[in-house]
Amino acid sequence: MVDNIYMVIAKVLSRRLKDVISNVIGETQTAFIRGRQILDGALIANEIVNWIKKHKTAGGPPYVRFSGSL
Repeated sequence: MVDNIYMVIAKVLSRRLKDVISNVIGETQTAFIRGRQILDGALIANEIVNWIKKHKTAGGPPYVRFSGSL
């Protein structure tokens, strides 16, 4: 009986959370969200490193700014 109550509570909470999850989780979060892949961040980072290696200048790799705070 107790297990069934916990299952019902979990189901109700998960359905309510579906409505607000997009407001709580940012656009950059890629894991555990339907429609987003957990490996997207790693794939993008790998592509950036490969691009930097390919386009290396004589003075070394170019400076890459990842945030606007610098």
